[in-house]
Amino acid sequence: MKRIIIFALALSIVCCSISFTSATYNTVKKTINILLDDQFKALMYIDTIGEIKIQFDITTQITYFTSPECSNCKLYANENEITPYKCLSQNNCVKVREFDGLYLDGNYILSGDIIAIPMILDGTIFYLEEVYHIKQIVPLLQNPQAYLSQKIGLLLKSDSGDFKKKTISNIYTSLFGQGKIDIITYSLYYADSNYHLTIPEYDSKLQYKPFYDVVTGYHQLYETKTYLTSSVNLNFSDQQIVDSVTLYIDPTFEDSMFVFNESIFEGFKKVINEKRLQPDLSFFTPNYPSGEWSDLVEEFNFGLGIKTSPFGTDIPQPQFLFIEYSADEFMEHKENYYTLKVLFETFVSGLKLGKRIFKKFLYYVHEDTNGKYIYSLTPLKPQKAFRSGIQN
Repeated sequence: MKRIIIFALALSIVCCSISFTSATYNTVKKTINILLDDQFKALMYIDTIGEIKIQFDITTQITYFTSPECSNCKLYANENEITPYKCLSQNNCVKVREFDGLYLDGNYILSGDIIAIPMILDGTIFYLEEVYHIKQIVPLLQNPQAYLSQKIGLLLKSDSGDFKKKTISNIYTSLFGQGKIDIITYSLYYADSNYHLTIPEYDSKLQYKPFYDVVTGYHQLYETKTYLTSSVNLNFSDQQIVDSVTLYIDPTFEDSMFVFNESIFEGFKKVINEKRLQPDLSFFTPNYPSGEWSDLVEEFNFGLGIKTSPFGTDIPQPQFLFIEYSADEFMEHKENYYTLKVLFETFVSGLKLGKRIFKKFLYYVHEDTNGKYIYSLTPLKPQKAFRSGIQN
């Protein structure tokens, strides 16, 4: 089977079945840059489909495409639409073996084939191996989440009990095994209305301060989905209102509003009352809008303190890395009033942030000196300096 894949890979230099739009073949570069939209999807061209946006996911190691043979897949898709991928030998797709009983995010059980697909990422051609080609799905819930036609997993993590046990998504092992990258890491940030994903390493022009390791844990929601978590304190109007809340980080989170458990409302209310900054157009309540002010309240800044340890420097570092949001970022202007960008809900656990993290920080997943995968953040350059760095 390996000989078949090697032979097909040679052919795929001439005819590649999947590529990123406008990609060109590159035999030298060992860094891959991928542009993704607000939903963390990248535009790709697939011979049997055409141009399509593919979902990427940092919380799972699973990569899958849907076969035309999946007769019931469209029943669970949005608007009953599926974009199937045909694994054709003339397009150098290779069937490796069959699989059965794969659980997908607690919603479905999948079965089908394991395939290898020729692909181009940022001009680098390689075989994406160990791809699940879905031929049948069985729902586990009465109302499961909508089924997506394709997904590419990006999860990198070490086991919390034994860091030598690692989960490494097949996109990295494929690139590394074929000599396309020299190390398995990635970095991510958000700018100019897009996510920027780099495999491996990071763009040094974006860095102007040291990296900090984020003290993290994992929340395994399902067998195939794991969220990165961190314990953070919350600060409002320069006062700490909560000692510890679990922060979940994922670029697919919609975080235009800060959503808190309703128990946190009292912390905000106490600060507002103590500073005599009650809304002048309404009462301050847990309901949205929580309050209505006639003007922007400059004192209403918001911050997170993420526990950290120094990385890459012998200079003493602060215990917490602070992520700060000004009043302009934490309040929104309606037609005739200002209100806080907050929601207080009963069944919310922790705080979920996506773009609001990646707009301010370069996120870097890599191994420490012991070979354990760790997660680091460094502030992105201020906008003017950042743009200048990109142009150089």
